Amino acid sequence: MHSTPPVRPGTNDKRGCMIALIVGGIGVALLIAAVVGGVFVLPMLNPSSEAVLSKKLAAAPKLTEEMKPKLMDFAEDLISEISNGDMAAVNTFCDYEALAARVFEGVEAGGLTGIQLRQGFLSSIEKQGYFSEIADADLRPLRVIERDGFPAVTLRILPSSGGVNYIDLLIWQNEDAFKVIDMHTYLYGSLSSTDTRDMLAAVLAGSDQQAFAKILGISGENVKELVAAVQTLNEKAQAGDQEGLVEAYRGFPVEVQKLRLPFMRYLTALQQLNSAGANEDHAAAYREAIQKAPTVFGTDATTDLLLVDELLLRESYDAAIETVNRVDETIGGDPYLHVLRGWIFFQKGQMADVMRCIALADQEEPELVAVVDLKLSYHAKTQDYAALVQELKDFQVRFGTRLGRAELSQEAQYEEFLKSDEFAAYEKQGE
Repeated sequence: MHSTPPVRPGTNDKRGCMIALIVGGIGVALLIAAVVGGVFVLPMLNPSSEAVLSKKLAAAPKLTEEMKPKLMDFAEDLISEISNGDMAAVNTFCDYEALAARVFEGVEAGGLTGIQLRQGFLSSIEKQGYFSEIADADLRPLRVIERDGFPAVTLRILPSSGGVNYIDLLIWQNEDAFKVIDMHTYLYGSLSSTDTRDMLAAVLAGSDQQAFAKILGISGENVKELVAAVQTLNEKAQAGDQEGLVEAYRGFPVEVQKLRLPFMRYLTALQQLNSAGANEDHAAAYREAIQKAPTVFGTDATTDLLLVDELLLRESYDAAIETVNRVDETIGGDPYLHVLRGWIFFQKGQMADVMRCIALADQEEPELVAVVDLKLSYHAKTQDYAALVQELKDFQVRFGTRLGRAELSQEAQYEEFLKSDEFAAYEKQGE
């Protein structure tokens, strides 16, 4: 697990936080990269071995109380290897053939295309790693639950760029060893294997419409409409034409707009346009899409996380708190969300509520790094400079880094503190 100095969640004081979109299904892009790049080096599972593997996967280990601490230890060891950047070691925690069995279950892409897709998927995910996209994030296991019939560990993800997201690691016990075989991403309320299969369908849209239709469970005229839609979206996405993608999506029949794959493309395009500073029309469309998302992705999706920034920009603080509360209920509790609420209360000027959130975060996760900046901001705002100095000293002991005038002067909130007797004494001690 990373232990790094705190970073204010957002660069805009009105926001108080910056919710960063993490790729919905980690590893989804690997399939497309494999097919386009022609990385076809691993042998495809033969039908007999795949049948055996599917049978084993059907008999998932039952989650027991005895298993829970072992799974938490497994997750801690995995996080340690991810943090070290040793993707070869990380791969030993995963069963990619089992994941492939879930991705390609029922997929009947014919001939060379089917072989290449399977081989490309296995090769790419082995080479790039299932967790490469979150290698620089602060990761923490929160709980052990059951997901999709498998034991699962919920991880909190705090990317270095800011924001928060959550995933469930589905675990298969192969003999005496635990292995990750799939991943549920809360942002879209979906499994990595499902999202990858949808991407597989997008690849097949122009070459094998029968397999495409079977994967997505569609028939009749919807096949032709969806094939055309997916091909258009693929072309726009590959060209980086997010404006064109949004316009194209709006021209699709309502039945196509409601389908998961086109909608996910649309939502992602709007997110990217808003991150780049889109116009008001796109901002309104983005808010509308986020609010619509649970009807497409299901109630387990935490697309509410994407809505918090928009609510704060509009100073809709009460709605932002309600949104965070909904996420908290879906996740099953996370001390970091106390920090997120604390920043919202900070923007409202409700300092007693800020301290209440700080106390709850400290009580539930004393080592939580993200709370430190909130504490510093709270003490500066309330002009409790003695407490602020003590927090700075604790920070130095914990991280080996002393925050002085050069660092603190970069934020206007510390202007009065830098003039205080308390800071003068602190500065002198550091000489």
